Amino acid sequence: MPTGGTSLAIDTVIDKTEQPEGIVQFFQHAHHRIEGWLMEFQEALDDSRVDAPLIERAAETLRLHMYAEEEIVFPSMQQGLRSAIADLQRQHGRLSDLMAELLGLVRDGADVSRVRRSFSLLNNALAAHCAAEDLGIYPDLLSTLGPAAARALLRAADQAELPSGWICEARRATPRPRRIARRSATAEKLRHRRSVGRPRPPS
Repeated sequence: MPTGGTSLAIDTVIDKTEQPEGIVQFFQHAHHRIEGWLMEFQEALDDSRVDAPLIERAAETLRLHMYAEEEIVFPSMQQGLRSAIADLQRQHGRLSDLMAELLGLVRDGADVSRVRRSFSLLNNALAAHCAAEDLGIYPDLLSTLGPAAARALLRAADQAELPSGWICEARRATPRPRRIARRSATAEKLRHRRSVGRPRPPS
């Protein structure tokens, strides 16, 4: 569950659960909210201050935003936008790495100059990612999903809560048995060659 009641819900005069185009507004609003907090964090850095609660809030909302996309919306769009979604998921992995690095520095009380450099990398990557979604996949949401599915997914995203320990698709560990097998075979060949080339003790 999101820390401190983190939510992606938005306030609007439009009944977002009944208007299918509300799903685009919903996710774009999450971008604006996160970007706004990052702007405030940047202003604090400009004054040589590190606003830890602010970046923690932004990080939690970013994770919830990625969760809603990957677990609720993306699965319904795989058929027509598989390549685009795979690319966005890779970007989620990069953003997760950059945010984790920044949070580590903030929590450890690192020098402001180090925090500033780390934040700059995250901020630039997030700006590029948001642009890719706002101008790329989001305009295709309605045409790909259809009005009924868009309304259903919007209701689900609006009520989403971040499961404890959730990580994005790009950073989930996957076993690699083939590589391990190849390494074992290679090691076995080396052992065989050494045993063949080794002189036998006199009988």
